[in-house]
Amino acid sequence: MTTAEQKEYEQYVMEYLEDAGIVEPTPGTRLVDMDREKLNFAALQLKSDFDASFKLEPSSMTVSTLAQELWKAVKSR
Repeated sequence: MTTAEQKEYEQYVMEYLEDAGIVEPTPGTRLVDMDREKLNFAALQLKSDFDASFKLEPSSMTVSTLAQELWKAVKSR
């Protein structure tokens, strides 16, 4: 994953989180600190729109690591 791809996928994830109602997520925002219902909604939308499957582990993930997981899932199809 290049730096440009990392930034691109972080932007995707942050946009989906904002659309779900999470206020101002950043790449370093921990998922465990987010509203679980809103986070799950955003994750389902990402999976659907990107036709990708990834495991959501809020206790150990940030927006940045979620972006990496999304990228891996998209590239592995």
